[in-house]
Amino acid sequence: MTPILLLALLQTAEPPVRPSAALGFEPGTDSMLADWKQVSSYMNGLALRSPYVHVDTLGRTTEGRPFLLLAITSPANQARLAAIKRGQQLLADPRLLTDATLAELRATQPAVILISNNIHSTEIASSQMGMTLAYRLATDPALTRLLDSLVVLMIPSMNPDGLDTVVSWYRRYKGTRYEGGPLPWLYHKYVGHDNNRDWFMVTQTETRLVTRMLYNDWFPEVVYDVHQMGANGVRLFVPPFTDPVNPNLDPALVAGINLVGVQMASALYDAGATGIAHQERYDLWWHGGFRSTPTRHNMIGVLTEAASVRIASPMTFAPDSVRQPLRGVNYPEPWTGGTWRLGDIVRYELIASEALVRLAARDRLTFIDRFVGLGSRAVAAGRAGHPFAYVLPPNQRDLVPWILAMARSAGQCDESRGYDD
Repeated sequence: MTPILLLALLQTAEPPVRPSAALGFEPGTDSMLADWKQVSSYMNGLALRSPYVHVDTLGRTTEGRPFLLLAITSPANQARLAAIKRGQQLLADPRLLTDATLAELRATQPAVILISNNIHSTEIASSQMGMTLAYRLATDPALTRLLDSLVVLMIPSMNPDGLDTVVSWYRRYKGTRYEGGPLPWLYHKYVGHDNNRDWFMVTQTETRLVTRMLYNDWFPEVVYDVHQMGANGVRLFVPPFTDPVNPNLDPALVAGINLVGVQMASALYDAGATGIAHQERYDLWWHGGFRSTPTRHNMIGVLTEAASVRIASPMTFAPDSVRQPLRGVNYPEPWTGGTWRLGDIVRYELIASEALVRLAARDRLTFIDRFVGLGSRAVAAGRAGHPFAYVLPPNQRDLVPWILAMARSAGQCDESRGYDD
């Protein structure tokens, strides 16, 4: 079946259904969670009903569940996804670009962003939020009209095995005094909570699937990593990250990260949200996590961290008990306390995601040009003799002293900062 015929058939199918109609509850409802079968079934059903949504199964998880990637874009772009991928590969490696090819891509290539949900499975709100975001992108005219200029990639859950573990445990004790309590076992079979510490080693099935997609297939300009943090603090962290800045990162990359974060915060405050903080705790130095590894590939790596609840159960805080910064330019409207719900996290993450969609679509050429510029400067630095690789000595039992020595010689190690992240 040709892509054009397939799109024609899709356009005559029944319209997409809301997540609430498929699940029986609105994503973000107190004490209600969708498991991986429900999430993946909804996404696959949406793809069958909408010409804006395509679902790929990148492979199988550690425990054998399907690992999904959505591509959400206009029907015209859906018909040429292979060509868009080839264009991204060229933009990512300026050595392959001619002036004529770059001019053609600037005229025709959409920007590409990736939204990655639920890598830590107790940080569960984003796995629920993603269903609403996908539905809105496929049905809201204010968003669908942007999709000629944009491909939104979405991973509904970076750890479907852990998602099911958490949902099963939560459901088992819902309504008891143990509701929302901690798991008594690991939520990832081999690496526990630290499945977000594998991006420099790439030892796990899930990490390998995403790494191949990022750096062999799609090469997005922006990677948005959606997380949660402790409950009793600011409601949402968004970039800029905290100082000092890593001097090995191109300043245009840092500025791009800052721009995305400020746009997210602006959209949240416009919507009446409070408690959104910049330069709070998270930095640009750690190289091993999903938020930071793409920046070493010239992608704008964005992290948000939302205040958590007890998995899906609300938490209430007296105003004077909330640990948060004083009002200031990086925290212009503190949260006043009260009850914080799963639905609040979903709402904040949804607003932040849609702000990124609007920004990337509006400034498509800016994102493309920045991506090419970052790659061009990296290539030029390598040709100028700057370090571009390390060769590890054979049969070396303890590499830590050797690696630290190499980092010092390259000016990339400041031991005074410590290595706690």
